[in-house]
Amino acid sequence: QGSVMHHFLNVFGCIPCWHPSAPVLCSRGETHSRSRQQPQHGEMPSSRVVPVHVEKHEDRSDSLVSGNSSSSDLESPSGTEKRASPWHVWRGWSGFPHDAYDGLSDRTKYRFRCFCKLLCLSFVIFLIVLLSCIKVVDINQQLLFKKSTGWYVRNGPFTAVVWPHERMERREATTVSQRQYVVIKDLHTELLQHHTTSGLFFLGPYQELVGVKEKIVLRRYDYIRLIDKLTGSERVVHGPQVVVPDPLEESKDGPQLCPVISATTSVLVEDRLSGLRQVITQRGIFVPVPFQKIVAVREATLLE
Repeated sequence: QGSVMHHFLNVFGCIPCWHPSAPVLCSRGETHSRSRQQPQHGEMPSSRVVPVHVEKHEDRSDSLVSGNSSSSDLESPSGTEKRASPWHVWRGWSGFPHDAYDGLSDRTKYRFRCFCKLLCLSFVIFLIVLLSCIKVVDINQQLLFKKSTGWYVRNGPFTAVVWPHERMERREATTVSQRQYVVIKDLHTELLQHHTTSGLFFLGPYQELVGVKEKIVLRRYDYIRLIDKLTGSERVVHGPQVVVPDPLEESKDGPQLCPVISATTSVLVEDRLSGLRQVITQRGIFVPVPFQKIVAVREATLLE
């Protein structure tokens, strides 16, 4: 693993110049790696690192002029394989002047290499942050952006870049069927609202989801008494129909069965406001009015 890591760092030019695996620049522009001196046969290995001295070889003009240069003439003094550093590879295809870098001092070269490494590191960090800021929003999602000037929402599907300093919240859309309705609360006024349309429902920027409830289905002989919790008003709804209560309405007893008045039956009702009682004998389905309570259903008595 160590050799693999050294090779990875060497490719990106991240091995310090003092590291044993760092490449050394020769006078010809060739690079050779520092290596530890191999112990001779019968000697104990030493932990001391022996630096490799770069020797300047004389030009072999006789072989170059005659054109009979062999492969041994081009080999490095240490006999190791020559490998150019990333700096020399980049300098070869970028058109950077060779004398501009070779004429610098060792300290300036070290500072220049450190600057290039920091620049590459900054670019990698920026790339990682950029990739992490890409948000993919599905068709059933929305993004809530909270800014100092106000809140706003953006419904999917879309792909956008959201920077870390932006306050953002991902919210899921609510699926509403035909027999359901959504209860919503406004964050500014604290008022409740009902949304009855089926399909995907997206909240507004200043809305909060309270819950999803079932609609009330009334058959032909059913009725329901709804009471407003704020004002105390009451209304009676009879079927057949689908009822959605108002935001502050509730029903304590739920749907009830309407009594059927025939020739032998009657209904005794009581007015809760005045306390008066009344007998209803009109034939048909009886539906009470608001603030009217059904006391009993009476059967007629046959007199002989």
